[in-house]
Amino acid sequence: MDDMPIIVKYTDEDGIEDGILVRLWALGITSKKINIVTTGVLELFKVSKDENGVQYDISKLQRLISHSEKTMEAKKDWFYSVVWEGKKFFVAENETGYTILLPSEY
Repeated sequence: MDDMPIIVKYTDEDGIEDGILVRLWALGITSKKINIVTTGVLELFKVSKDENGVQYDISKLQRLISHSEKTMEAKKDWFYSVVWEGKKFFVAENETGYTILLPSEY
């Protein structure tokens, strides 16, 4: 299959430009391995929206990221299923790290 032509290539940067993906550093979050979340995941952490913009519970999002990274250390794979606070998430390798997404976004 390595010799088959690429028909479509959709990069992380394409997803960010389209508003589907968000880099963690844009939210003020640093992480060892996870560098992107989907907007669907981010919406779960929305606290409020007003004239100043949207506010997110960043500390709670950081706890999900930390929990996900601990799972990654135990499994050593490119794709993970993580349950955190009773909700299922996927963690998938991307071009430069890992992305947290909802199962419905896979």
